[in-house]
Amino acid sequence: MRILTIETIDITHTSAQESIRFPLCIAHSLVSLLPYDFVIRFDNNTRELESMLTTALDPDSSGVIMDIIDNDERVVVSVSN
Repeated sequence: MRILTIETIDITHTSAQESIRFPLCIAHSLVSLLPYDFVIRFDNNTRELESMLTTALDPDSSGVIMDIIDNDERVVVSVSN
């Protein structure tokens, strides 16, 4: 089963603050559960979020699909088998 992982990392301490893992088959349903700080980055362009989901749901994609650094936080979205 393919898993989508979203991690928020404190780059000053290089430690994970939050980590969410769920099966890709329910990814569209769980978008509403994404952390507010993550979703707000897509507020002006919802096509970016949809594009990320499309890439994640592609059976040939794996590894890191998005890596965002903002101030002292880093958000990493990845897909694994």
